[in-house]
Parts: sequence; structure tokens; C-alpha cells
Amino acid sequence: MKPTITWVLLADAQSARIVMNAGPGKGFSEVPGRQFKAAPPTDYADTPGQGQSSHGPGRAAMTRRDPKAAAAKAFAKRLADDLAEGQRAGHFARLVLVAGPQMLGDLREALSPPVRAALLGELDKTLTEVALADLPAHLADILAS
Repeated sequence: MKPTITWVLLADAQSARIVMNAGPGKGFSEVPGRQFKAAPPTDYADTPGQGQSSHGPGRAAMTRRDPKAAAAKAFAKRLADDLAEGQRAGHFARLVLVAGPQMLGDLREALSPPVRAALLGELDKTLTEVALADLPAHLADILAS
């Protein structure tokens, strides 16, 4: 019988990695080539810009943009695209997302419907630096279902 492969995405706003589990008692192993680093924010302004008012000599503030949030959303999209590619190639049957609350929300928005259908569970913790040997303690409840 072919094992059910579960991929676990461990992500935060700056880095991510994918590990896999091949069944109960098998532990976790790194998925080769699935370690990611986010691109730095491209807009470094810390204050909103100003523009000339259309009526009179005054100035008007422009809308404030958050470059860090935009970079995190772009990183989540990149991760979601990689997950979709892995699923199309048949590399996993189930998926678990592990990320902080904000990144988890960004990932949910970016996932395609087929990948979302493979989603087994989510954990709103940042575990990107946790050793492979320590992951089963954090994910036992999700993987048991």
C-alpha cells in the first residue's frame, strides 16, 4: 500500500521550509529544494507621501502603504504557487500549514482551490526554526485526524 504523504509548510514572513511525513511513526524529513527566503520590501518610505491639492495651494497626504505587509503577501503567493506545483506533480496528498496568525491569513488567501482541498489542518505558531525531531510533539493532534 502506498503511503499517504503529508507536506507541512513551516512559514513566517521572512523564511519558509517544507517538511514531509510518510505516515504514522515515520517522523519528518526535509523536502529537498523547498527552503525559501522572502525578498526584502521594495518600498522603504516610512511616512506617507504628499501631493499637490487639486483646489488651492494646499497639500494632501497620500494613502499610507505598508511595504512589509505587501512583501509578506507576495511571499505567501510565492509559497502557494510552489504548493500548487507540488500538488500537480503528485508530491503530496495532504497539507498542513504552520505559520503565525498574519502569515497564515495571507497563505489562506493565496491558496488555490485544489490545494485548499488537500488542507488537513493549520497551526497558528511560528515553528520555522524548530528541529525536525521536535515537530511531532507540535503536530500530533493535526496528523492524528
